[in-house]
Amino acid sequence: MPAPVYIPVRDLVKILGLPDALRLVSHFGGGSLYLPHPSRLRPGNKIVEAIGLAAAVKLCAEWPQMDVMLPRMCAEIRRMQERAIRREEGLSVTQIAWTYLTTERNVYRVRARAGDDAEIAAAARAQLDLFSAAD
Repeated sequence: MPAPVYIPVRDLVKILGLPDALRLVSHFGGGSLYLPHPSRLRPGNKIVEAIGLAAAVKLCAEWPQMDVMLPRMCAEIRRMQERAIRREEGLSVTQIAWTYLTTERNVYRVRARAGDDAEIAAAARAQLDLFSAAD
C-alpha cells in the first residue's frame, strides 16, 4: 500500500475555503484519511459529518480514492484565520467566531492586535517621513 499523500494547508484552503479547511483540520489534522470517490459520499460519512456534503465532494473530487495526510492546526492556518477575521465585515463577533471555529474573545484579540499593527505601521511611516524631510 502506498504512503499517504500529504496535502498542504494552502491546497486545502484553495479547494475548500478557510472555514471548511479549519473544520477538516480540526477533525482529522495530523493523521491520514482515506478519501472515497465523490459518488460514494453519503450522510453519516465521517468527512461529510465534519465539513458537509458539498465540501466533502470538492475534497474527494480533488483527491479521489486516495489516502491523504492532513496537516495539523499549524501556524500557517492560524495566520490565514487571523487575516480572514480582520477582513470580515457585516457579521457579528459571534458569527465570525462560529465561521472560523474560534472564540469571541479570540476575535476581539485578533481585531485589537490588528489595530495595534496599524498604529505601529503608521508610526513607522511617520518616522520615515521625518528622516526623508531631513535630507
